[in-house]
Amino acid sequence: MNRNSTKAIDVANSNQTAGVQLIQYTVSTNINQQWQLVSAGNGEYLLRSSMSNQYIIDNPGSSTADGTRMILYPANGTTGSPNQRWVLEDQGTSAARKFSSGKEEVLQLELSPNPVSNMLTVRIPAANFTPKQDVKIFSMTGAVVKVEKTAQAETKIDVAALPAGVYLLKYGALQERFVKQ
Repeated sequence: MNRNSTKAIDVANSNQTAGVQLIQYTVSTNINQQWQLVSAGNGEYLLRSSMSNQYIIDNPGSSTADGTRMILYPANGTTGSPNQRWVLEDQGTSAARKFSSGKEEVLQLELSPNPVSNMLTVRIPAANFTPKQDVKIFSMTGAVVKVEKTAQAETKIDVAALPAGVYLLKYGALQERFVKQ
């Protein structure tokens, strides 16, 4: 899901033809908006459509121009070609913060590392923490895939068994997305 628009990458009309352009569309649970991260090695990934093991997101012609439209296309081998590989970059925490008297106070959940392979550390703001409250992890289809009780404001959750993908973690009214490698 795009952080700015809150829209998903969508294969219009679930078209499974090589070269079909991808669009941005209101989030749904439909398979044409579900993607899998497939390691291509060296910290690079293929973004494979859940509709087909054959098609991935492709930058046609290896364009470096702004506004290039991405397409769905068969992977070039098991690791794809450079125009089919993507890098996940940490953009820093998305936690909202406020400063007063020189003290920083976190107003949102902090998840690290993100992307994560095994153990996810969840930091809950002190003002929102309630012992033994559930931390729930949802798939992008909205299914609950893991529930953990909190014992402390900093909780570690083992996510090693989850398939690679994007997940939503909720704690009370707070929520944050993370990527499982």
